[in-house]
Amino acid sequence: MLLKELGYAVKRLVRGNGSSTSNSRIGFYTALTGLLSSDDIQNVPQVSEILSIMKKEFKESDDDKGRVDSLIGIALVCGAIIRSEKTFGAASAEDIEEIVKNLTSCFKKPSVSPIAHNFLAELIIKVS
Repeated sequence: MLLKELGYAVKRLVRGNGSSTSNSRIGFYTALTGLLSSDDIQNVPQVSEILSIMKKEFKESDDDKGRVDSLIGIALVCGAIIRSEKTFGAASAEDIEEIVKNLTSCFKKPSVSPIAHNFLAELIIKVS
């Protein structure tokens, strides 16, 4: 896969994690986790690049539903990074700090908190 195409694919997978339907989110989350974990694909973006894409895709929304979708997307993208041994293994201390900050921002909405808590617990176990 060409580098440009891979970048577009990652951007699309990140954006899809904030979809308004849970079935779509499940598919995009699974695909992103698989891509980040794949040994067959070269030049997978670094954690900092994925977080940068995530920031651009999930902006503040005025309506509550859009904000919840964005927070779920943030939690799922961070979770995909955490669950990807290959990508997470290459994360810097700053990247991990940024992931923690993003996950704790998800505590604003009670409907997103359980997802963020689970991924945060997984991160703590991996870092320990």
